[in-house]
Amino acid sequence: MSISNWISERITETSTHEGLMVAIAAALVLFSGFELTRVILWGALIWGVWSTMKKD
Repeated sequence: MSISNWISERITETSTHEGLMVAIAAALVLFSGFELTRVILWGALIWGVWSTMKKD
């Protein structure tokens, strides 16, 4: 399996998107001084829209 195939497979997985959102939220809280509640709410909004729009 090549690296490009592995990356392509990860991009299409839902768990990758969810993990990426959690990582971004954590980085925003740690490094930019965002309030945790606000980051969680934005993440929930984005996740809800994404879940509604995806085919699965």
